[in-house]
Amino acid sequence: MFEKLGRIPFEDVPESHPVRLFHSYWENELTDNGVFPRQSLNPARLPKLLPWVVMVTKEPLAPKESRQQSHLNDRDFRFRYRLCGTEYGHMVGRDLTGMPVGRMQSPEDALTTYKSIEVCLENNLAYVGETKMPLADRSFIKIIRSVFPMSTDGSSIDLALSVVAPSDTKIRA
Repeated sequence: MFEKLGRIPFEDVPESHPVRLFHSYWENELTDNGVFPRQSLNPARLPKLLPWVVMVTKEPLAPKESRQQSHLNDRDFRFRYRLCGTEYGHMVGRDLTGMPVGRMQSPEDALTTYKSIEVCLENNLAYVGETKMPLADRSFIKIIRSVFPMSTDGSSIDLALSVVAPSDTKIRA
C-alpha cells in the first residue's frame, strides 16, 4: 500500500528537513503507551516547522451525504484539513484548511492518501515517503510526506498531523 508513496525510513530523511525535525519532536513527546497527545503539540517549540504542517481530522459523514467519491467507498467518515501551513498552501497552490481531503486530487491519488492516513491512525504508526506531489499541475514537485498519529484525549488515535515539504527543503536551527 505504501509502495506508491515511496515509503522510506525516517533515518533516510536529511537531518535538516522539516519531516525529520518533526519526527524527532514527535518521538520525544510520545507517552509511555506510545501515544502522541494533541496537547503535546507546542507551536512555540516548532515555529520553523509550522509552515509545512498539515493537521487532518476524521469526521462522520451525515446520513444522506454522498459517498460517490471513489476514495470514500463504503466509509462512514471522511478526513478534513483542519489546518494547513503557509508553505504547504503555496506548494499546492491554495489554502486547503476546511476542505475535505482528496477534493483536489485524482480519485486514485485521493484513495492512496486516504489509505495512508487510515493505516497510520488504525495502527498508531508514523509514516514517511518520498514521491511526486499528487496533484496533476504540481506533479513536478518531489516531496517528502509524513503522517503522524495523534490523540485529542490522550488514548484514542483520532488526528493525523502531516509534515510535507519539497525534498530539498532545509531548516536552519
